[in-house]
Amino acid sequence: MHRSGVGWEYQYFLGTGFLTGGRGYALTAAHVVRGRNEGQIIAAFADQSGGWWAAAVHEYSVYENEDVALLRLAGGPWRSFFRLSNTFETASRNYQMFGYPEDVANEIVEGGSVAHRPDLIYAQGYIRRRISREIPSMTGTQFFEVSEVVGQGCSGSPLFLNRSGVYAVVGIYVGELLTERGTSRAFAVREDAFRDWRPPIIDRTVLEESWGVTTNV
Repeated sequence: MHRSGVGWEYQYFLGTGFLTGGRGYALTAAHVVRGRNEGQIIAAFADQSGGWWAAAVHEYSVYENEDVALLRLAGGPWRSFFRLSNTFETASRNYQMFGYPEDVANEIVEGGSVAHRPDLIYAQGYIRRRISREIPSMTGTQFFEVSEVVGQGCSGSPLFLNRSGVYAVVGIYVGELLTERGTSRAFAVREDAFRDWRPPIIDRTVLEESWGVTTNV
């Protein structure tokens, strides 16, 4: 969305993100926001009436090693039920995820208009394998190849495990690659690759932020 003289107007959909911790921060894929002016990005939240309401992105940090970004949002207080898992995961692990595929967010409705509806999509799948090398057109070297291809717009979506009501994030969805056979393979950046990242806009690691841990300095 774009800030105008009287408020915000929708221009295009960038991707998905999720709140972390309790101080007004959110995580997403770095390519969702990289190179964009912070003053022209908002985080849009679905409300109970079926519409959107907006929180401005004050600033963001992009992790240089992997496709991850941390956003600082206006307003709040913001509290999240997501926590970084701080675990080692590998092939065969089942996961769940939520996201906003672009083809659903920009769905054509009756009369031929585009709805821009906040329809959150659920998916579940399994980790196919761990990857620790570069992948063409992807940023970083630490990935999961995952079973569910959820489409453009879901970049930044959390892959999580439901542990007795605690949503433990094991990765962040970062996109797909088209194979020579015309099929797609999907990838997520692994949580263990960014949990110890300390962005300059906070005073702790993203793992500590997600759990509300105070850093001793």
